Amino acid sequence: MRRLFVLMLALVCVLVLIPSIFAQSIAQFRGPDRNGVFPETGLLKSWPEAGPALLWAREDLDRGFASVAVTDEAIYVAGMDSRVEYLTVLDLKGETLWQTESLGTESAFVSPILCEFGGKKIIVGVLVDHIIGVDAEDGSTLWTVKYHDIETPTFHEWAPKNNCVTPLYEDGYLFVTSGYDHVGVMFHLVDGGNGVEQLWVNKELDNHHGQVVKIGSYIYGSNWIDNSNGNWCCVHWETGETMYETTWQTKGSVTAADGMLYCYEEKRGNLALVKPTPDDFEIVSSFRVTQESGPHWTQPVLHKGVLFIRHGNALMAYDVKQ
Repeated sequence: MRRLFVLMLALVCVLVLIPSIFAQSIAQFRGPDRNGVFPETGLLKSWPEAGPALLWAREDLDRGFASVAVTDEAIYVAGMDSRVEYLTVLDLKGETLWQTESLGTESAFVSPILCEFGGKKIIVGVLVDHIIGVDAEDGSTLWTVKYHDIETPTFHEWAPKNNCVTPLYEDGYLFVTSGYDHVGVMFHLVDGGNGVEQLWVNKELDNHHGQVVKIGSYIYGSNWIDNSNGNWCCVHWETGETMYETTWQTKGSVTAADGMLYCYEEKRGNLALVKPTPDDFEIVSSFRVTQESGPHWTQPVLHKGVLFIRHGNALMAYDVKQ
């Protein structure tokens, strides 16, 4: 699984570096700003009881947990067959265009993000022990924070080291979270981006690997109770106050589009369309993804009114356009 993450990150880098090939159709992990929010409009605000219409499905892809990346021309998906990783490219109807082997290298878990603050472009990454800010112009290290030492969890010796969640950034504020009872932390960039200060910590939203999103003044995502269980939470962006912690199925991944949350729990594959409100975890519609087997660890992806769900050897495309 680790190598699949590397393959996906390599794919993202390629798409960013050569945008002219795709005529401004650029794919990113978790959307154009890597924050889990897809710039879609005109999507369904509720689904039929059985779920949105299935446009097509492929159930013969190489098995994997990496989410798809979608451009106007193609769908990119990583998978593994007989311990060899492949990148498969499909057209928008799900037909295979080509396939190649992966890089076959070692992995890290967290995708870096690019922030802009004080006229400076800063690459922010989460390593095993540290959060690091790097000047994108010359590669110099601007600041580091030893995340390991901020209310270090005691669940297991590797608990504060197993970081899988891409940070959220907006207007000089940076939120970092991890699972295993490790607190979520909000930082503020200072000194023109040359430093950071810690603003608050939150003990409820310790996201495992399903990621978090910010809608308005609130952060949404699931937390970690143990490796099989978790609740869904809402936290105030400015204060760190937990607005709710609600049990629904188990923990999972979350993305957002057109003012709604797409929450995909990892155990049985229930996918919910949720209204983002700090009052409660308000499910509007839900259905279960039944294709294939194993944990449902991928991120819902939306592109031009189509919802893509990857599970095991399968990839499904649903029509969610009004």
